[in-house]
Amino acid sequence: MPNLLLRLFAPRKPLRRLLRLVTGAVLALYLPTCAVQILPQPWFWTIGILGIGFFYLLVLLVLLALVYLPLHKPTSLVLACGVLLGVPLCRHMVGTSAAVFNPTLTPGHLRIMQWNCMGMGGIDTNSTLHASFLAAKQMLLTYQPDVICLQDFVNYAGANLPSSIAFFTETMGYKHHCFMVHYSQNYSWGKDEGGTAIFSKQPLLQTGQLPYPGKQYPEGICWATLNVQGDTVLIASTHFQSMHLSRKPSDLPLPIFQYEDSGIINHGWLVQKLRHFQAYHAQQAQFLRGFLDTCRQPFVLAADLNSVPASYVYGTLKPGLQDAFLEKGTGLGGTYRTRNFGIRIDYLLTSPSVAIEQFSTIDANFYDHHPLVMDITLR
Repeated sequence: MPNLLLRLFAPRKPLRRLLRLVTGAVLALYLPTCAVQILPQPWFWTIGILGIGFFYLLVLLVLLALVYLPLHKPTSLVLACGVLLGVPLCRHMVGTSAAVFNPTLTPGHLRIMQWNCMGMGGIDTNSTLHASFLAAKQMLLTYQPDVICLQDFVNYAGANLPSSIAFFTETMGYKHHCFMVHYSQNYSWGKDEGGTAIFSKQPLLQTGQLPYPGKQYPEGICWATLNVQGDTVLIASTHFQSMHLSRKPSDLPLPIFQYEDSGIINHGWLVQKLRHFQAYHAQQAQFLRGFLDTCRQPFVLAADLNSVPASYVYGTLKPGLQDAFLEKGTGLGGTYRTRNFGIRIDYLLTSPSVAIEQFSTIDANFYDHHPLVMDITLR
């Protein structure tokens, strides 16, 4: 009976040729991508681009292995071996914890939030707070983090414009902060200053800034130390350069800090942008790794890396560190645009001496990035 069903439902010759063609194409794309974390950029930029879709290539390979199982078992076995090659990389992409995040902070724990806040959009020149801004405020009141690490943070200064810094320090009670300004631009209504910031309810013992090399208006590493359980912990916040993949030349003029990349941003096509910015992200990752390797105390890195786990950037930064999502997260953990099936480009990484008690990717749709939050203690 099984042989009869197989003859009845087996693909005809044209379909078998198409199946072989699809299988060959998937393997050709998938196999090199398994090594994406160790292949330096920009020499292997094509594989770096494929890394964005690695998880979906893996799913396709699993489906093809199942299709070939009744048709040709040796081929199915080869495909299954290919799936096994990708398991180590897949382990960096899927969280398996079933724990539910408890918003009530346990005494003795430190709660840290990482968030690309999209310039704290929601304030206009009439001092009107938009619905998205009010939703962000309610999120902060719900989770009550002790420390907030912000990327793409903008502080506005104008006669009719409330200060974003004052919102955190005065309205929300984060009296201690450090702000690494990587650009300042004047407008008819006032000016804005953009960069990376850390806001804390606890006193900051030391603060520092370290710009990335190679840019006229460089972003960088904003860091601060504070006391946790009688020990000093370093908190670092950083942002890797945005790639502007969806930008069109007809969009609003670029701000001053993006002028030096205006040619590729305005006129480059998708693959050109990915190639250009992957190379710079690799430089940023090597510089950031060097900074982390000099840290002699427990540390937490809160970062928007603009790179997925299947990337050279993640492969450079992750070894020897804990990824809070992998330790306590669930599913694919998308942080950009779509929460459930989106890509993960925001991270909370820690040194081994930091104990991650709980973690959550907050399902917040008011800006384009979903915040991350975790509670830590020291081992």
